[in-house]
Amino acid sequence: MLFIAYLIWSSQIDTCNARRRGKHWRQKRAAATSASLYKKKIKSSQHHNNAGKSNPQVPSPKSPSPTLPPPLPPPPLAPKKDIPPSPPKKGYSSRPSTVFNVLGFGAEGDGKSDDTKAFQAAWAAACKVEASTIMVPSKFTFLVGPISFSGPYCQPNIVFQLDGTILAPTSSQAWGSGILQWLEFTKLRGITVRGTGTIDGRGSIWWQDSQYDDPIDNESKLIVPLNSTVEENPPIPGGSGSVQGVLFSNIQVSEVQLPIIIDQYYCDKSECKNQTSAVALSGITYEKIRGTYTVKPVHLACSDSLPCVDVGLTDIELKPQQEQYHMYDAFCWQTFGELNTPTVPPIDCLHIGKPSSNRIQNDHDLC
Repeated sequence: MLFIAYLIWSSQIDTCNARRRGKHWRQKRAAATSASLYKKKIKSSQHHNNAGKSNPQVPSPKSPSPTLPPPLPPPPLAPKKDIPPSPPKKGYSSRPSTVFNVLGFGAEGDGKSDDTKAFQAAWAAACKVEASTIMVPSKFTFLVGPISFSGPYCQPNIVFQLDGTILAPTSSQAWGSGILQWLEFTKLRGITVRGTGTIDGRGSIWWQDSQYDDPIDNESKLIVPLNSTVEENPPIPGGSGSVQGVLFSNIQVSEVQLPIIIDQYYCDKSECKNQTSAVALSGITYEKIRGTYTVKPVHLACSDSLPCVDVGLTDIELKPQQEQYHMYDAFCWQTFGELNTPTVPPIDCLHIGKPSSNRIQNDHDLC
């Protein structure tokens, strides 16, 4: 029994030792495997890092480049031909403009076609823009019927640049009945009419149709009032508001009945009622007015209730043209101002200075 027990105990010891040796072997084998994998990982990482790097190369010496000849200069440009500017397009342009050429609104400028509507359209466009310019270009002749360049809703400081020629129609149909104005500027603020052009009323055609066989000696049939006929023709002033700061400068006239005129007794109807109101006129200047007249050089007829003040005359040279007509001397009525230079003919009727009492009405109606 003791022998059998010993054998059993011995077998248990061997088995335990074998287990211990196996466990120890497995631990050593696992450690060796881990170390081997770690070394392989390090070698693989070093291999990849070295593969990403390139070995520096020493540049080979360059051979000297051959010397090139200098570049040839560019050929001279051909002279540009003068290309005439294209005429303005009709109608409105895409860009806003302050210059409105009547050619761009359909005017022909041949002296035969009626350009009245083109002038009306150009004025309507310029009227909406402050400090705009309506252009009447040179080297063109425009046939224009009765037209009114008027406000009062136009923007201020419009310039009427007249460098071409404006002709009046000679047909009675163009004038109609009762139309006494041709080119009218009214109810405007800061209007300027300037340029080197010509306004040709072609009055000689009408004179030929109505010859003065017996020259008219009664001035009241030409224009009123007169020194001798004021009582016969009572004053007919009317209107309200004021006209201020108007300059007529550098104007050449030819065979004009009344080159310099202010007439507050003007009646544009068959009959006009007498009125006590009047338009107040001040700061009206005439300078460098030269040419010929057929009736009277100066006619300044202002209102009794509101005399004209600050009327200036400078460098006036007007000579009579048609000796067969009765010529009249310069006439002034209730007109105050200054003669800045001697005039031809002498104008002695202007009152120097200002009236003793001068009242100005409201300027809600400007011209």
